[in-house]
Amino acid sequence: MRLCPTQAWEPESGNFGIGAVLPGTIFIAIVAVAISLPLAAQATVAEHERFERGRAIQHPLYGDAIRDNLAALPEDLRGAVPRLLTEFCFGDFYTRSGLDIARRELLVLCLLAALGGADVQLRGHAAGNLKAGNSVRLQIAAMIHCLPYIGFPRALNAIRAINQLSSPE
Repeated sequence: MRLCPTQAWEPESGNFGIGAVLPGTIFIAIVAVAISLPLAAQATVAEHERFERGRAIQHPLYGDAIRDNLAALPEDLRGAVPRLLTEFCFGDFYTRSGLDIARRELLVLCLLAALGGADVQLRGHAAGNLKAGNSVRLQIAAMIHCLPYIGFPRALNAIRAINQLSSPE
């Protein structure tokens, strides 16, 4: 593959032109100038606080739903997944500085929609978004914004999950 200065893309040869790589190069240059590295640490919890601090964020949004949904696991494994979710997702990430809980929840909703195949989690996070202060309207607006990036099927599945909050089937 070689760079071709005259065209963005030459399908017959598989060559990329400057038109294809220049926008990305400019973006990288702007980001490199605008963000000083290394990034400042954003962690706000010590290792021994992860579960308690994560639970303080998770429980108001989700209650015991995760634990209850996994109650059928073998007894010796029943607490492992909920604990990992609480410590890792909520204790490590939701406690970081930089974004408030409502923005984090909206981002998680968009990411789950992009992943696809996470309908149960989409419904849970749509409800969590409401509790975090994100209205149904805001959540749907975010999914509409995601349409060109994640495709209609995934965005529409997410919109359906969000709409089920106000009109359960």
